Amino acid sequence: MLLDKNADINKQLPDGATALNIACEHGHFGSVVALVNFGADVEVADDEGYTPLITAAQLGFSDIVQFLVNRGANVHARLPSGSTALITAVWYKRLEAVRILLDNGADINVCGGFHKWPPLTVAYFSGYPDIVQLIYNHVSPVQEEDDDRVESKRLLVEQDTVLPSEIIDQKRRNGDTALRIACEQGKLKLVETLLQSTEVINLPNENGITPLTTAALRGHTDIMKLLLEKGADINRKGGNGNTALVLVCHEITVSADNVLRAVKVLVEYGAELDLDNADGDTALLGAARNGNFDVAALLVNSGASIDRADNIGVTPLMVAAAKGLSELVAFLLERGASVDVEDSDGWSGLMYAARRGSARVTELLLEKGANADKAAIDRSNALGLACTNGHASVVETLLRRGAAVDAVADAETGYTPLMMTAVTGHSELVQMLIKYGASVDLTSSDGCTALILATGNDSVDVVALLLENGANIDHQLWDGGSAFVVACLQGKLNVVKLLVESGASTSFVDPNGYTALDGALQRGHTEVASYLAQLSSRSGFQDSKLNVTNVGIKDANEPESQPEPNNNEEGRNALQIACKAGQVDIALSLLQSGAEVDSRDEEGNTPLIAAVQGGHIDAVKLLLENGSPLDCVNRKGVNALIQVCAFLNGHIDIAKLLLENGADADIQMPKGDTALAVVCQAGDVEAAQILVQHGATLDLAREEGYTPLMWACNNDHVAVAELLLESGASIDRANTFGSNSLVLAVVKGHVDIVKLLRKHGADIGKPLMNGGTTPNQRCANLH
Repeated sequence: MLLDKNADINKQLPDGATALNIACEHGHFGSVVALVNFGADVEVADDEGYTPLITAAQLGFSDIVQFLVNRGANVHARLPSGSTALITAVWYKRLEAVRILLDNGADINVCGGFHKWPPLTVAYFSGYPDIVQLIYNHVSPVQEEDDDRVESKRLLVEQDTVLPSEIIDQKRRNGDTALRIACEQGKLKLVETLLQSTEVINLPNENGITPLTTAALRGHTDIMKLLLEKGADINRKGGNGNTALVLVCHEITVSADNVLRAVKVLVEYGAELDLDNADGDTALLGAARNGNFDVAALLVNSGASIDRADNIGVTPLMVAAAKGLSELVAFLLERGASVDVEDSDGWSGLMYAARRGSARVTELLLEKGANADKAAIDRSNALGLACTNGHASVVETLLRRGAAVDAVADAETGYTPLMMTAVTGHSELVQMLIKYGASVDLTSSDGCTALILATGNDSVDVVALLLENGANIDHQLWDGGSAFVVACLQGKLNVVKLLVESGASTSFVDPNGYTALDGALQRGHTEVASYLAQLSSRSGFQDSKLNVTNVGIKDANEPESQPEPNNNEEGRNALQIACKAGQVDIALSLLQSGAEVDSRDEEGNTPLIAAVQGGHIDAVKLLLENGSPLDCVNRKGVNALIQVCAFLNGHIDIAKLLLENGADADIQMPKGDTALAVVCQAGDVEAAQILVQHGATLDLAREEGYTPLMWACNNDHVAVAELLLESGASIDRANTFGSNSLVLAVVKGHVDIVKLLRKHGADIGKPLMNGGTTPNQRCANLH
């Protein structure tokens, strides 16, 4: 609108800025286009000399830069310091702006600002490799070879005032230098130019990488030689204490050819071969870790210490053995590497080779006299390591060379090689170890044999092999457990079957009274539990002590007795455990094999009560079908019906099933509570209705005289109270404290209950049956 009113489009503020300058400064592309289209001068500079183009270039608004050059903006305009838009964009690392300016004819040889450097030198100094490459791509081949025509290379030689070296090589903001970047890019002639002054030839970047190290990592041997001839410190340590030689040998990203070329130069120029870094790593260790045979050979042939270890005692031979580098191992051994030297954990090269699984390296070390039975601090040995990792060829090599087949190979567990192999389930190795004389019945620190260890890991083939070779099938642990018990507790059905078929004893009871069947049930191994239950019903297993029967407690009123041997410490037997867990098939097998349907635990609970506790109606049905008594009570006076009523949790179907099968709804707990009283306290109207329908006595009271109606009124269960009243419950009956249902409701302030009782004829003025006060008087007294 202002432009339509003929406003002065090129009017300047006191600092010289025009509207176009300001729009460029804030990156408002649309405003820039509008202003230029209405005639704004694209060359007007502010008081600091910034033209719109230089401003946009500095701030990186590449769309504005492109528009301005398209509209004829002068790409060669300069600031008072001499900087152009290109130099400014390079310094501020505006890659796209640089690209646009170069594509539109910006002169890469114009010097100005920033110590009168041209763009290429500024780019090197700024440490932005992409811009360096972009500018360098615009240098013609003729210019690249002619120092007199390339200002960036001629600068330090021909300018009137020679720049001090600290200006050229001072660190920029990210810690890099122009010289190091030039070395990284492999620009020999620029490096030559920058090396006119060599005072800071060793200055590293923020990671401690010097120009020499950079050239070495890049394989620029011509630059390496130039740096070394100019006095670069060949042994200077950088980040983590690495010299150029150490770092180039360790760096995995450098190609083997580049490493070899660089190492040759460093060796030729006298690099110290055994210097290490902060971790104690030498160049030879690095070459070994990277599997670079040629470099390792060069270093050894040049005098590198062959046994020099790192900070944890690892030598080049150990590294080569651990990586299975047979050619390098053979070379190191030939040159005198110590074969049995140990690292800080006591490991030798042979142990590393065994863990790796290299039979060839193992053979080479043994041929040179390596001790096959050498043990580490934790008693690890080569044979044990090979067995643990399943390296059959190494195991065979070690055994053939005389390794001790039964030597303990782990200090903590006391495992022998056979035990380790049993754990991992390598049947081929088990067979091989037995062939070489391994003892099958040696025990570990906790008393396990190889058979027990194989059993726990479901290694059927290994178990069969051990049994075939005479393993003691019934070897017992401290708690009396055996391979059979371990297999049962861990749910290894196939192993359990194999052991039983092989004659394993099934008569196990642990110190707490648990049997194998108990353990399998409690751990949820239903297939094993079912199999064990079936065993008990087969011919020949009737007296097997699988403990499916239980003499136990016959009556809740009998004095306590010690649990029979076929009960665990809580007195529970397998049938009770199965019923509580809802394992109906297992329970059926147990019943068929003679388990007593009315057996009890120490609390007096029967299998029926256990099934109710677990909420398993199918188990309840099974027990009822097999003659389970309905009204047996436990030591707390609770029977199955009261149990389910007290903890319904949605199992109303179980309560109904018990009642339909003749459960006595009026059995009272020690203090007189019935099943009806329990559900009335809880307010379960559905359960109360079922009990009433099956003949529960409505006014049967507990010892303090509380009836089911009183409980419902006291707890404000209106629906339950209404059901009882409609079914004929006594409305005015009082408890031993003189309170009836109405008084209890009044005291608690249950208005709806009071209304219900009045509706059904409760007399608020009638004296209570035990001579107490009337409800009216009670209310007055309370008030």
